[in-house]
Formats: sequence, structure tokens, C-alpha cells
Amino acid sequence: LATNGWTTDERRTYFDWLRRARTGFVGANMLPTALNYIRADAEATLSPNERASLADTLAVLNKPPTSNTTTNAPRQFVKGWTMVDLEPALNQANSRRNPVRGKSLFHETGCAQCHRLGSEGGFIGPDLTAVTSRFDRRALLESIVEPSKVVAEVYRTAMIEMKSGAIYDGRIVSEDAKSIVLAINPVDPDQRRRISKADIATQRVSDVSPMPGGLLNTLTRDEILDLLAWIRSA
Repeated sequence: LATNGWTTDERRTYFDWLRRARTGFVGANMLPTALNYIRADAEATLSPNERASLADTLAVLNKPPTSNTTTNAPRQFVKGWTMVDLEPALNQANSRRNPVRGKSLFHETGCAQCHRLGSEGGFIGPDLTAVTSRFDRRALLESIVEPSKVVAEVYRTAMIEMKSGAIYDGRIVSEDAKSIVLAINPVDPDQRRRISKADIATQRVSDVSPMPGGLLNTLTRDEILDLLAWIRSA
């Protein structure tokens, strides 16, 4: 990153693009973290006068990205669905399903809070836009019904027990000789906790997926098939 030769307007444009990247760029769960590092490097090159002139622009970056998901009324429990219940109907998750309802359920169940599908959704979990090139119907359904059965290394979290007895779970975003920084909220990468290594009793990789189980338990069988068909259609 060039450390000098910038005008104030060029600086402002640079940081504005970082703001746009946080809300509009498509990427995996490490994108917000990468953008935070880029911002920190850019801010380190600012003079006191430049920092004062850009205070309003930097303040906007301090705000969490606005989610494009909506809050829905709580749904009633339908059934604790298992693979045994749903697998026989998988061949019905096809192009003849209801795409409007499938898209709506993608948001209602919270999928869009973490997953990108086309131009919609979040960046915390895997991008589902080309999911059919990686998973068949059964594998996709299993990843939703049993999210902790197979967890990719990049999405695993650390479980840290402190000497005080406190336990913290999150994704390690940075580490040095004295401390570890955890992203402790899977839906908000900006929520972090710095932990002193001297205070750690044990540390291990968690076997539990950040994605919760039971996401389909408020849906009917037909709704689940509509949702699967919509995800695959992308």
C-alpha cells in the first residue's frame, strides 16, 4: 500500500470502496476479516490531519454492515426432521417445485443470514450459488439436517477454556506470541475477543459446526423440498 502521495479525496474514495466491499462484494467467510486487515493497513498510513479530515468516512466503516435479510415472525415447530424422514422424497426437489416459496424460505429459515445465493445473502458460510457442482441432493440435505457431521477445516472454530473456568468458542482471526483474537459471533465477524495465552487452560478444535441444527424443524416436508429446489436452482 502506497504510504504517501494521496490526496484527501483519493483517501476518501479508497475508504468508501472498502465500505462498499463490506456490503456488496461476494466472498467466503474470510472476506470481512480480510477487509478489516486492509482497512487497518490503510489507516496506519494516515497522518493526524488526514485522520481528522476523514473522521466521518471512518465512522461509517465502524458501523456493522446492514443485512439485506428481513426479520420474520417465529414459525411453529413441525417435526424434528431426520435423513430417514426426508431422503425418500429427495427426487421431488426438482424444477417443478414452488420457486417463490423456496426463495422466501431461504430468508425465513435464516439461510440468507450466513449464505450467499446469487446476489442475495450473507458471507459468513459457504457460497451456495454453484452448490450443485459440489453436492448432489442428498449431500446438500445432509449438510442442513446434520451440519456437524462433516465440517470443512476452514469453517471449524476453536474452543478455549480459561484458567478461570470461562469457555470461549469462535473462529481464530489473528494470533501472536501473547494473545489470540476470536470472532465470537458467527453472524457478525466484527464481534471479537482478545484472549491472553497466559490465561488459557486448554484449547482444541471444535467438532460442532457454527451452523445450528434443527433449521428445518419449523418447515413441512413440501416446504423443505421447495427450499432444496430453490438452492439447487442457483
